[in-house]
Amino acid sequence: MKQHNFLLYALLGLLLISGAFFLRGDSHGDSQSYYHERIAQSLLEKGFLNYDDRVVAQPEYQPHLFHYFLVPFVWLFKGAAGYIVAPLLGFLCLLCLWILLQRLEYRASYGILLFIFSPLYLALFTTVTQQSFSLFLFLLSIVLFLHERTFLLSLLSFFALGSLSILDSAVTVLVIIVLGYSTQRRRESFLALLSVFLAIVYHASFFFFTSRFRFEQPPVLERLFFDFGAPYGISVFLGLLALVGLYVLWEHKRQFSAAVLALVAIIAYSIYNNMALHYAHLATLFLAVVAAEALLERRWSLPYVKIAFIVMLITALLSTASTAFSLAVQHSPDPSLKQSLDWLRGQGDSEDVVFTHPAYGHYITAIADKRVLLDNAPQRIREAESIWLTTLELLHTTDREELKTLIEREQITYILLTDELSNGLVWEKPRRGLAYATEDFEMFKKIYERSGIRLYKVQ
Repeated sequence: MKQHNFLLYALLGLLLISGAFFLRGDSHGDSQSYYHERIAQSLLEKGFLNYDDRVVAQPEYQPHLFHYFLVPFVWLFKGAAGYIVAPLLGFLCLLCLWILLQRLEYRASYGILLFIFSPLYLALFTTVTQQSFSLFLFLLSIVLFLHERTFLLSLLSFFALGSLSILDSAVTVLVIIVLGYSTQRRRESFLALLSVFLAIVYHASFFFFTSRFRFEQPPVLERLFFDFGAPYGISVFLGLLALVGLYVLWEHKRQFSAAVLALVAIIAYSIYNNMALHYAHLATLFLAVVAAEALLERRWSLPYVKIAFIVMLITALLSTASTAFSLAVQHSPDPSLKQSLDWLRGQGDSEDVVFTHPAYGHYITAIADKRVLLDNAPQRIREAESIWLTTLELLHTTDREELKTLIEREQITYILLTDELSNGLVWEKPRRGLAYATEDFEMFKKIYERSGIRLYKVQ
């Protein structure tokens, strides 16, 4: 019966993902999807990458397990790989979460439903992202570790998870310590930590090829909570439910003290680094499951209070899920931008450089097959900060000679401008900075204009 329940929940989750893909059409989702699929395609064609030649600075390529995981899907399904990979990872995460909650003797159905109707599920598994892969490995590693017969497999899984990034390594170390403390399996925990240490050594070999530079981050509330704008942030209702769960666990603090501290630490770190947000969301989800079980399973003196809570829970979940679903079906990039980049792909040479805001970088390299100064992932580029300063100069200067010097130095062939740039992304009003220069200086020739997208060729 329990297996049948899981299949029903999994079917519901896959229907939500499939519905988002169907309504979104041929869009792959956010820019990260285009980047990961482009790298996988390059690995398929070349076998190995030393650097990313679609970025002018040619950042050193750090071999990434997720890209190699994508390669067979790109080979089999070409441009439709994302439509297979995202639902597959979603299903595998649901399966691992179901097994884990049952192992911990919690109502797995509560956790699955809270997960399916969360912004995290609808954001991660309707796109091709590293976070969806790391979340799967995270859950898989814990499940394998808790079963003695699969312990050796857990070492491989922990190493794979730790190899994704330094952040994943840190979270993995924390989880192993908690698991070792809770299960009293010190030898196994030591071996698991050793496997993660090897992954950290692997990361250290690429330390000097990366940058500490990051684009400006939005305010904390906008980074952490879905209701304030975080794409796969924590919903306020789930956060409140998690506080109740934290209180329930704290009543048994001797038994769960290590787990509580680990969950709080992960949530707190996500305030500083939004790349840890999927882990924070999972920690919040676990606390919410504890709260839901405690509230729904207890005997209420007033039955109507329990009914009111159930109605409130269902309403909040459906409301959050509907908003998350509407965001998941939005086209990214905008169809008009994609159309312009498809057109640009047939112009000039693949070595031509397109200048625009870095937010469009992954779209340009993947769709138009052109090079850019800077893309959405500046941390890969050692000289990212100086390139960003050059980008700001190009965007804001109206001095003819300075602009000409910068364009010649960076060997820029095309300029891409959108209405979004003049609506707050760069300027607050039209015809500012580069938008003014492209219309008034004879060195630019407009070659494309449609639906707020303008392309200029440098003469």
